[in-house]
Amino acid sequence: MPLKYIYDIQAPVKYLGWAHGILFVVYCVLLLIVWIKLKWKFGKVFLAFFASLIPLATFILERRLKKEYFPK
Repeated sequence: MPLKYIYDIQAPVKYLGWAHGILFVVYCVLLLIVWIKLKWKFGKVFLAFFASLIPLATFILERRLKKEYFPK
């Protein structure tokens, strides 16, 4: 965003925006696959989707899931 609004450089924002959008769609598809294969409840899937909308929340979610699926 600083490139676009401070330096008026449009190209990187366009391509990074596309990459960000594609990765978000991939995340959603993988979330659906996990929902089906691991038989997650709707609440857990909703929480994972909601975490994808909040910056850095997926890192917190990942820590919780690691504790659940890979206990020490």
